[in-house]
Amino acid sequence: MNLRKIILFAILSSTMAEAHGAASSLFDRNDSSDSRSPWRASFFNLSTMPVKGPEQGAAQLFTYNYFSFDYKLDFNRKYSIRPVFFYETSGYDSFGTYKSPKATMGDAYVQYVDYGLAFLPGEVNLAGQFRVHLPTSQQSKEINQIARFEGVFTFEKLLGRTTSLSYEVRPNYYWQSQTNYLRTWTYVGGDRDGELTGRVYQTKEYKIEHALEVEKKWNKYIGNALSIGMTHEGYNDSKVENVESRHTDEINVGASVIADISHKFNFIASIQNNVPLHSSKRDAKFLRSDEMEYVLLTFFRF
Repeated sequence: MNLRKIILFAILSSTMAEAHGAASSLFDRNDSSDSRSPWRASFFNLSTMPVKGPEQGAAQLFTYNYFSFDYKLDFNRKYSIRPVFFYETSGYDSFGTYKSPKATMGDAYVQYVDYGLAFLPGEVNLAGQFRVHLPTSQQSKEINQIARFEGVFTFEKLLGRTTSLSYEVRPNYYWQSQTNYLRTWTYVGGDRDGELTGRVYQTKEYKIEHALEVEKKWNKYIGNALSIGMTHEGYNDSKVENVESRHTDEINVGASVIADISHKFNFIASIQNNVPLHSSKRDAKFLRSDEMEYVLLTFFRF
């Protein structure tokens, strides 16, 4: 895996996780099937493309996908098992490099969901999701990650019949077997073509995402949403490599169109701007094309 691929995968994973988190509660909660069986099955797809991609010709499309197998305890509570996989189409990535299609496994996870976890003063509903991510992806196996624990807590208040305001916070803790790892890759092209090299990376310790979103439903099927939030990530220190712990911060802004077609099919189309803070290369600024992307989320129930 070359250095560009490593950086691109990290950016993609962060963006997909954020977009997936913003929409998963909506999709799951809309499960109004009349089936008497407690078992459910569904498919989720998140596709993303850099805004600057079409400018280069054939833009590469990245997808995050899972099949969900659910057991419903009642209207609000359920257990789920979700195997995850990624697929990348052929095309130009955000670095302008042409890539061939590729499919890889992600980290499968199990979860418990309670959409009626608490009803707080001010008529605010609290929903909770509790997840354990297993190291089934090649990346997690390479760094010997043991597991990742994730909580999703959504505070939602109705502002009228068609408008709602929500605040979601998603803490993640990474259970690692080591504080750093060595990754090697081979250069392709240029003066160093074919040269094998490597670098020591710090493993991730935590990630916290939180966002405020306002949603307006125009009719039974169509709505809009605006969101603003932040992502904070922390990395382990390494006494062996004499590397101190570090953290990164990012502002996330998005605008979406929500299509709630039926209880079997929904989708969200959005544009997102993810702005890194404290960068040593350039100042933080909104609307840079290389920090923006188109996102499409679709959800099918069987």
